[in-house]
Amino acid sequence: MTDENRIDEWLEYARVLVERGRVAEAKQALQKVADAVPANLKVRAQLIELARQMGDATTLVYQYMDCAELHSMSGNILGAWEQYEHILRLEAAEVRDLVAAVKPEIYLRFGEFSLAQGHPQKALMYLRKSYELKPGVWETNQALGRTYFELGQDKAAIREFQEVLRLCQSIEGWAGAAEANRWLGEIFVRQGAPRSTTVVWFERAADHYSKLNQSEEMANMRKRILELQPEQAAPDHECYRLRARGDFAGALAEVDRLLQDRPDDVQALLLRGECLRVLERHEEALENDRRLSR
Repeated sequence: MTDENRIDEWLEYARVLVERGRVAEAKQALQKVADAVPANLKVRAQLIELARQMGDATTLVYQYMDCAELHSMSGNILGAWEQYEHILRLEAAEVRDLVAAVKPEIYLRFGEFSLAQGHPQKALMYLRKSYELKPGVWETNQALGRTYFELGQDKAAIREFQEVLRLCQSIEGWAGAAEANRWLGEIFVRQGAPRSTTVVWFERAADHYSKLNQSEEMANMRKRILELQPEQAAPDHECYRLRARGDFAGALAEVDRLLQDRPDDVQALLLRGECLRVLERHEEALENDRRLSR
């Protein structure tokens, strides 16, 4: 089904079915192709056109949402934006509740797109709309926090990131909590807060990234901590040097020696967890995480 010629055959088959008045069969055929090759925008475009002819507003909403996500994943922000705009213009009575249900997500995406394009004021307008329609969504608070950060409104940004932490206490929200802790750290760095009080936010972020097996993000937090506390780098220098060379087994051996003298060293424990995961010693990594959380 992934062969382009085969896909074209199915599209032509669906077109012939429509010409013969067998519209429902044509839609079924197109849906089958869309399920088999979900990233094919040509198939979805024909399915959208058929749904429009049929007056099937529900299918239109779902297809526009899927297309928007595909455009967004490929970096085509304008294409994603246009798909969302199509949904907002739908006026059919039978689809109003569905459009209302997806509006918060649409405005959230508009806000994220605007922020990515360097328009924080515009982003703020859309994100506030999203929040008003559906509060309690941590992704919206996260985006609001980042927007306020860009606007230099630290107090408002702190409020939003703290709300993310409140909403993201379960394992499902660890990704949100990691990002919120990271941004809180950056805010306090910008405000010139004592390093001892700023580093803790990056340590919490690193802890969450470790539990999520996001080694690269955890390493970035470690680097940020060392930028703020360069005096801490010396004792762990050999560990990081070995890690930078890709010698995770050597780094693990070195950090285990370090922990014999400093068993509560958070940075060393974070590095140990990263090494264990890279070496696929997952049970030991989980035990290391428990050690970190004590």
